[in-house]
Amino acid sequence: ISKYNNECTIFNTSYGLINSIKSGNNYDILFINPVMNVLMGDYVVYVINKLLPNNNIKFVAISSNSLKGMKEYYISKGFHNVLIKPFNKVELDFVLKNLYNKKI
Repeated sequence: ISKYNNECTIFNTSYGLINSIKSGNNYDILFINPVMNVLMGDYVVYVINKLLPNNNIKFVAISSNSLKGMKEYYISKGFHNVLIKPFNKVELDFVLKNLYNKKI
């Protein structure tokens, strides 16, 4: 992500991310594993949207679940897009371009 001139913060738990947001930290995009430890990723998205109802955060699910219909499921849970592991730079570029409607 730093290749895109963005700052990157990694959280080992969903509570770490939620506490960071409660502390006033701002994020433009959050890559979230839908199957996080302690809290599921879709619930994390729900909590963040409750804490910051008018946020502009883009939520991207990073999942190893490539079953048919999973992308639609994640989007129905509040994610803006999905990357299926393993993904490559081209796929990441595509997601970022579509999220921000700009050339990467």
